[in-house]
Amino acid sequence: MVDQEPAEYRSNTALPLQYKSVGIRFVAILIDTIIISIISTIITLPLGSSIAPTVNQQTGAISIAPAYWIVVITELIIAFLYFTILEGRYGQTVGKIILKLKVLKTDGSPVNYKDAGIRTILRIIDEVPFIVPYLLGAIFIWSSDTKQRLGDRVAHTVVVQA
Repeated sequence: MVDQEPAEYRSNTALPLQYKSVGIRFVAILIDTIIISIISTIITLPLGSSIAPTVNQQTGAISIAPAYWIVVITELIIAFLYFTILEGRYGQTVGKIILKLKVLKTDGSPVNYKDAGIRTILRIIDEVPFIVPYLLGAIFIWSSDTKQRLGDRVAHTVVVQA
């Protein structure tokens, strides 16, 4: 008689985790950024030209319309919800699904919404310097044996082959 362990009790770490590095993760974030941009554009489209900066002809001063800040805040909320909900529920965003990547806890267990939220909030730091987005995140990944960016280190997560 063979002793069968129920599927829900089998360890996700029976095989060594295949940590994913910068290149493939960059492609995934690029796919996700395109999706977030499309969603944000559709939602904020009604604000249209009301977000354009205006120039005072007498002083040359540039003023930014309040609607601009509404668009920026809306885009940040959409990005936060996109990453937090998808990674918290499925361990994957659309970009990660396409590239067969998954976010797990360092012990191989699934992430939760709290872990996903921490990872998402710390993307802001990973994007420094903003002129070369994710350069700091890439440096963190390159300097880690388990390929963790700052958000992964704080949330105790890793990105692996799904």
